[in-house]
Amino acid sequence: MTARLGSILLLVGLCFLTVSVVFKFQHWPMSGLLYVGSMLPTFLGLVVLAWKALRYPGFKDFLDS
Repeated sequence: MTARLGSILLLVGLCFLTVSVVFKFQHWPMSGLLYVGSMLPTFLGLVVLAWKALRYPGFKDFLDS
C-alpha cells in the first residue's frame, strides 16, 4: 500500500465519520452502523500512514534530532 492510498482511506473515513455524527445528532435510524463503518477506513488509513512513516529511512534521524 502506498501513502497516497492511506491518505485517501483516512480522508474517506473522516468524511463518513462527519456525516455519521450529523446523522447521529438527528437520531436517524442506522446512523450507528454508519458511525462504526466509518471507523474502519479511518483506522486502516492511520495504520498505513503510520507504517509508511516508521519504514521511511529518514524517520529515525528525524526522531533522534
